[in-house]
Amino acid sequence: MKATAVACANQGLIKYWGKTDEALRVPSNPSISVCLAALTTRTTVEFSDRLEHDELTLDHRSSTDPRVFQHLDRIRELARSSQRARVVSENGFPPGVGFASSASGFAALTVAGAAAAGLDLTPSALSRLARLGSGSASRSVPGGFAELLAEDDTRSIAVRLAGPDDLDFRTLAVGVAETEKKVPSSAGMRITTRTSPFFPARLEYLVPALERMRAALRARNPVEVARLAEVDTLNMHATMLTSDPPLVYWSGATLEVIRAVLDARASGIAVYFSVDAGENVFVNGRASDVAAARERLRAVRGVSSLVESAPGGPARLDPQPLF
Repeated sequence: MKATAVACANQGLIKYWGKTDEALRVPSNPSISVCLAALTTRTTVEFSDRLEHDELTLDHRSSTDPRVFQHLDRIRELARSSQRARVVSENGFPPGVGFASSASGFAALTVAGAAAAGLDLTPSALSRLARLGSGSASRSVPGGFAELLAEDDTRSIAVRLAGPDDLDFRTLAVGVAETEKKVPSSAGMRITTRTSPFFPARLEYLVPALERMRAALRARNPVEVARLAEVDTLNMHATMLTSDPPLVYWSGATLEVIRAVLDARASGIAVYFSVDAGENVFVNGRASDVAAARERLRAVRGVSSLVESAPGGPARLDPQPLF
């Protein structure tokens, strides 16, 4: 059987950085994100008796990414199948540079793979399965503004807090890097949780921070959502910078974009920055403020791309296969 799915990348608003169970990718803390409609991954999966081994093509290149093959094994186990799979996946943006390509990638792989294997899984089950491939992928399954719970394996799933059209919220994905980061997120989390003296303080801070973000979403307040995401960015990167060895994901261009955002805000444009584990920057606010800041950011030295995005919907099956 063959199936195709499309999923959105997501931006962490209140981020998770650390796991209590690395094998099952159970996060150390709950996290809240927004899916980005303009940053998507399309994936086609076919299971067949004709295939002697799994085949993966990622962005038009053959790949042997073990995480993908392990995820196919999880799907096969659920389906009680031994069929090998052909997977073709295409990103609409550079992978591995801080725009959450693993989130959209594993969400699309999960939805397409489950359908191709003949599984009829609930959204919760799909979210849990996606989390086993990539923690943030679980939040791309429900779409919109979603929270990934931090419980045990079966209860660490993503639940939607607000729909993609519920807030006047826009994001500029500001690209300053097109090469993969030197320290992948999983390795970086391991270093931080074991060595940063600030990590226990972050876990304490997150309890009220999460509730403030939930309240801002309930109030449909896009400016407060954007502001809280900026606060959380600085808190999380403080734990990275105080790790041993230190994790410095930002570049000079990252800081130039951050300064431009601060300057724009000083002039009355209510935009705020957010940075996941990478050099690239998300700039958030109401649609009118993001539009007003766009040309300022385009002129910043080191900026290679600007993609404006509305909040995105859930991972979904799509009738247009890649092969």
